[in-house]
Amino acid sequence: MRGADEQQEWMFSYISAEKRVPKDHPLRTIRTMVDVVLKDLSPLFESLYAKTGRPSIAPEKLLRTLLLQVLYSVRSERLLMEQLDYNLLYRWFVGLSMDDNIWDATVFSKNRDRLLEGDIASAFFERILCHARAQHLLSDEHFTVDGTLIEAWAGQKSFKIIANLVRDETEGLEIFRKILSVADRFLDVYLDFLGYIPSDGNINFATRKRKLWAEHFPQTSATKALNKICERLVV
Repeated sequence: MRGADEQQEWMFSYISAEKRVPKDHPLRTIRTMVDVVLKDLSPLFESLYAKTGRPSIAPEKLLRTLLLQVLYSVRSERLLMEQLDYNLLYRWFVGLSMDDNIWDATVFSKNRDRLLEGDIASAFFERILCHARAQHLLSDEHFTVDGTLIEAWAGQKSFKIIANLVRDETEGLEIFRKILSVADRFLDVYLDFLGYIPSDGNINFATRKRKLWAEHFPQTSATKALNKICERLVV
């Protein structure tokens, strides 16, 4: 017997989001790790916000949302808010109930900027990476190269490579060796390691503010590394 395609909208649900998320879903492990980090950062949150006034977006929820944007490559915060509205998995991860209203994208951006200015976001992501490494959740065995990039390179013969947003020169060289391995296998080109730019929270802040980070933060490690690269180019 064929079932009817009924479109009844139910007013209530007796199954929680917690029960709907599979027990082996990768986000469960990440959520546990994130909650530990957020608990450690709680004193920093207290120092960043005033004791009185209109409540902001909870920094814990805001950082979980930003992490989702990174993990799922959501291209804009407006789209992120849209998906957070209807995606049950996202709501569960952030800590929102089915009836909680989603923030306006502009309000979300302003609250996000406060965390960036206070270096909270950088501290959060750095600690997440440390926990992930400690639990052996990270691996450098797999390296992905965009096929369209390889095709575009086919007409060129020489390239200078800059490793961006890395921990140090060692990681930059490791990335370069992986790119070199792919190029040697598929392309007839010459690659030269020009240098690296270390990960720096000031870059993200300047980018979101539409500022030249090297001009506004001349003493940061990223700016100094960029200056070295420029010197090599003009020699």
